[in-house]
Amino acid sequence: MALHDKIKSSMDYSGSFGRVLKDNSDGRLRGRRGIFFGTVAEAAVTTMLTGVFYSTLLILLLEGADKLTETRYITLISTVQMFSGLSQVLSPFIFESMKKRKTLILLLRGIYYAVQIVLMPLVVVLDIDVNIKARMFTALVVIASAAEAIGTPARSAWQLYSLPNATRNDYFSCVKVVTLIINAILSFAFGLFLDYFTEHDNALLGVLIMRGIALPIAAFVIKMFSRAEEPQYNEGIEKPSFKDIITTPFRSKMFLVMVLIQVLYSAGNCFHGSFYGVYLLNGADISYTYLSICQIAAIPCILLSMPFWNKCIRRFGWMPTLSVSMALYSLCYVINVFVTKQTQYMYIISNVYCQLVSGGMAVVIANLAFLYVPDKMRAACIAFFSAASSLANVAATFIGGKFIEATNGKTLMMFGLTIENRAYICFVNFGIMMMAVAVSSAVAIYEKKHNKTKVML
Repeated sequence: MALHDKIKSSMDYSGSFGRVLKDNSDGRLRGRRGIFFGTVAEAAVTTMLTGVFYSTLLILLLEGADKLTETRYITLISTVQMFSGLSQVLSPFIFESMKKRKTLILLLRGIYYAVQIVLMPLVVVLDIDVNIKARMFTALVVIASAAEAIGTPARSAWQLYSLPNATRNDYFSCVKVVTLIINAILSFAFGLFLDYFTEHDNALLGVLIMRGIALPIAAFVIKMFSRAEEPQYNEGIEKPSFKDIITTPFRSKMFLVMVLIQVLYSAGNCFHGSFYGVYLLNGADISYTYLSICQIAAIPCILLSMPFWNKCIRRFGWMPTLSVSMALYSLCYVINVFVTKQTQYMYIISNVYCQLVSGGMAVVIANLAFLYVPDKMRAACIAFFSAASSLANVAATFIGGKFIEATNGKTLMMFGLTIENRAYICFVNFGIMMMAVAVSSAVAIYEKKHNKTKVML
């Protein structure tokens, strides 16, 4: 096959999008469309509420506090946010005995958006002592995170019905591509937007306007999700017992290994907490516009690489693809260490490289909880999976905060660069990610040895 034909073949997304958004052979197209567009819109809202824009909100919240106070509150807020994710363990006790779950799931999502979009910015606006504001903000973070965490496992089990195995790989690939493009465009637009307000010493007004724009999009998310049909939950089980809910996740050894991989992956991505995002803004002095340009520069990379990783999953299986992609991705953290005021260009290199190599990892991680999940009590298993991930987030974030406190004022000299602790903390992220690579590689070898390789057909 000629090089031109290979490129054309690798860039052909029509088949994947067709199977996700047009093929109704399974009778679940309407629900799948709702989940797809709801997930895309949800990603847009998430872009406005998290990342550097969330870091901006934290900077505004803690304005006037000394460095040590700022560090302690960022650690506290990040830790309780992750700790609140452990409330996912309550999800199966609430939902497993319910035959209809959609209304409660969407209500919890609505609470999350109301707190994030409306109440948290209002606390930042209050003209009171910074310590009181920080504690109020922390309480709201707990409420929002708990509402999201309790509803997420049940939502996953519900939406999985509209994503049968034959279309799941295409769905996750298509969602990854579309959300990346939309998020990059939004990040660029709002980056310019916030840079303008920051230059005029009114970043708070810019953040408030952004949250106002996010509100109707959040309403659209809930409307789209409401289109998905619900399956018959726990067929053959009259009423799940407490013992069933607790013991089911431990009956599958391979499912527990998937949990371990997720735990290491989560810890590897959370150890630096919010510190690195804040560092980019007030340590490396990178503007919002430049951060957005970095994301836009990465778009062609994901468009080129995603079909390649998609084919790798189909040909080699989920775990071999995860091992290779995650190993390559972990090097992004090494590159991030060397982003300083003098080497801001390293951040765009990191973003471009990241999108070239992370596609396989992103798709597999999105499906990891479902790969070996037992057929019964799926909400309980997904809740266990998510809770373990949240616990890893809590531990990593808390230890990461202590790492920053312990290394306060200590710098490294490497390649002629002075690197502060909020940057070289990424070395720890790299180490943890490589542990996840080791486990996923072991699973891939085990599957091959026993002819159990999971492949998309």
